[in-house]
Amino acid sequence: MAPSTRLSAPVWPGLLVLTGIAVTACASEKADGDASDDTPTWHRDIAPIVQGRCVSCHQEGEIGPFSLGDYATAAPLADAIAASVEARTMPPWGAEPGLTEYLDDPSLSDDHIALFRAWADAGAPEGDPSEAGEPWDDVSAAPLDGDLTLRSDVSYTVVGDPDDYRCFVIPWPEDTETKWVTGFDTDVDNRDVVHHVAAYLFRPDNVMGEGVFEQLQDWDDADPLPGYQCYGGPAGDASSQIPAQQLAQWVPGMGGVRFPEGSGIEVPPGSWIVLQMHYFDPGVTDLDDRTGLVLELADDVQWPGAFAPWLSGQWPIGGMDIPAGDPAVEHEVEGDPRGFFEFLVGGLDMSDGFDVHSSLLHLHKLGVRGELDVTHADGSLSPILTVDPWDFDWQRVYRLAEPIHFRDGDSLRLKCTFDNSADNPQTGGAPVDTNWGEGSEDEMCVGNLFITVPME
Repeated sequence: MAPSTRLSAPVWPGLLVLTGIAVTACASEKADGDASDDTPTWHRDIAPIVQGRCVSCHQEGEIGPFSLGDYATAAPLADAIAASVEARTMPPWGAEPGLTEYLDDPSLSDDHIALFRAWADAGAPEGDPSEAGEPWDDVSAAPLDGDLTLRSDVSYTVVGDPDDYRCFVIPWPEDTETKWVTGFDTDVDNRDVVHHVAAYLFRPDNVMGEGVFEQLQDWDDADPLPGYQCYGGPAGDASSQIPAQQLAQWVPGMGGVRFPEGSGIEVPPGSWIVLQMHYFDPGVTDLDDRTGLVLELADDVQWPGAFAPWLSGQWPIGGMDIPAGDPAVEHEVEGDPRGFFEFLVGGLDMSDGFDVHSSLLHLHKLGVRGELDVTHADGSLSPILTVDPWDFDWQRVYRLAEPIHFRDGDSLRLKCTFDNSADNPQTGGAPVDTNWGEGSEDEMCVGNLFITVPME
C-alpha cells in the first residue's frame, strides 16, 4: 500500500506561513514602544495563556516547529500567533462549540482572542515581569502511573515521503491473569517524526478467532522492515478488512488520558496489541523511532468499558459510494448499536444500555464534517460530537464533561460528509470515484465511543 501523498507541514496552519523575516522585523521594531495601562503585555496578559494552551507543543523537543516559552521567541511571531488564534486553528480543537461540554477544552474565548490581536497591533510589548499573571492550567497534562510500556523490539527508520504509516505487532506480556487498562499515554522516542499513535486490541475471543493472529503475523513476516505498512487501521493490505478494537489514540499535545474513575478496558491473556505509528518525514535521512505506549493497569474495575466503533455494516463491503465531482456526499447510519458493539467488542453486557464518555471520529482526507448524537426514546437529542471542518491531521478523543446515557428505545446516529470535487485540494484537482477502504485513496466513516456498562 502506498503511503499518503499529502503535501503539508505537520499540523501548524496559519503559523508557518507567517514566520518570515518581514514579520520578524516588523514585530521587533514595534515591540520597543511602551504600553499604556490598558494595552495587553506579554508578562501580564499573553504569557499566562500561552503557558497553559501552547507551550505543551511549542517547546524544545516537542512537535511545535518553534518555541513559545519566552518573550524573545514569541514577540517576533505576534502577528502570526494572533492570526492563528483568530482563525481558531490554534490551539487545535475541532469540536463544534455550543453543542456539548467537554473536559480539557483548550479553546479561547472571543475576549482572549482579542487580547492576542491587541497585543500584536500594539507592537507586542513585553511589560513588567513583576506584573506577571498566573499561568493557566495546562489542560493537556494528565500524568499517569506507567505500569506497562509496550514498544517494538527494534527501532524503525522512517521512510515515508512525506507520510509513513507503520504497524508493530506486540504480544500482550501478561500470560496468566486478566488486566484492565485504565489510562494511557505515550513515551515518544523521536518527536521530529511522530505525528500520531493508535493502538488496537485483538483478544483471543475476537470474531476471527486464531485467524486474525495468523493474518497479523503474515503481514509482519512479509514486510522486510520492522513491522508492516498500514493506513486507516491495522490492516496491512488496502483490500483487506479486519475487525479491530481500539485501545488508545494519541496526538501531540494531548497528554495522558485516564478513563472514567472505576472503569477500564479488559485485556485477557493471549491478546495481541498492534501499535500503529503515523510518521511525518521532515526530509532528513536516517531518522529512527521506537515510541512506546504507556499503560496504566488495574487488576479489576467496577465498570467494564471499551472503545466501541459505530458504522454501517454495508459501508465496508462497497456501500459507501463517493462519486467523483460531488462536493457534498453524505453517508449516515442510525439505530441501536448494541448488537454491532457486541460483535466487535468482548467482555461487555449492554442489555441495560451503556454510557458514553468520549468520542473519536475517523474519516480520511475527503471528509469535511462528522456528526454523532443520541436521539432518546422521548424524542430529545443529546449531541455527542460534531467536527466541522474535519481535519485528518487532528484526530483526537473528545471527553464529555458528563456521560450521555443510551437506553432501550434510544438510537445512535453517525453522519459523515465528503467533498470529492475538484475544488477540494485533497483530490489534486482530479477527483475519482471513491468508496470505503484502508488505502489513502479510499475513505471511512467511523464514530468511536468510549462506553461503559451503566454507572447508575
